[in-house]
Amino acid sequence: GAVCTNYIEELISGNRLSPFKTAGSTERPDAAAAKMLEGKVTVFVDGTPMVMTAPYLYIENFISPDDYYLHYVYSSMMRVLRILCFLISICLPGLFVALLNFHSQMLPTEFMLSLVGAREGVPFPLLVECLGLLGAFEILRETGVRVSSSVGQPISIVGALVLGEAAISAKYVSAPTVIIIAMACLSGLMLQKIKGAILINRLLVLFASAVLGLYGFLFAVAGIFFHLLSLKSFGIQYIGYEESKS
Repeated sequence: GAVCTNYIEELISGNRLSPFKTAGSTERPDAAAAKMLEGKVTVFVDGTPMVMTAPYLYIENFISPDDYYLHYVYSSMMRVLRILCFLISICLPGLFVALLNFHSQMLPTEFMLSLVGAREGVPFPLLVECLGLLGAFEILRETGVRVSSSVGQPISIVGALVLGEAAISAKYVSAPTVIIIAMACLSGLMLQKIKGAILINRLLVLFASAVLGLYGFLFAVAGIFFHLLSLKSFGIQYIGYEESKS
């Protein structure tokens, strides 16, 4: 039977417990050819359209093959935007919970009063509220992926609008929390290569912030950064820069 390239990656990778990928994969012939020209190893597996490439650097998560068909200024701006979206997707929910629950005095008074007024009548703690919205978003995202494109996309869009408006009207969630979670989840959609790592690290930062406030937020972010520094991809330091076309 056919073997998925991810099986091989997990067997030969030295960082099986890490949520971050240390081997790349691509379906594009131009990207695979560019990898081979750069001196990297490509693994072709019978029965699957994906090609595994190694070693794989962290910066490659933010590089798209389409960047090389566009003007370098625009491509550079898009790469910076993807990095910002990664930070927003992981940090924003946790930072929101930490500031609102533990450090509300750091927020401007009018802004704080607006947030408190919006949450008036909501029966759930802020952490439960965020987890519920994150779960609902993941369900809608998976529904849109698993159902046919002609049906899945309208269902996910209409479902998000209807459920979000109904939840706010019923006072199950507050409007500011919906905005924060929507921004975090939409930012994560720009980085499909590491969507699993984003989901895990977002929850880690969220729980740490809900327990220890800004201290927990900083500890969690620092832990992620040190973990990235400790990773290697087939003997190559994971955090580094190398010109890549995938």
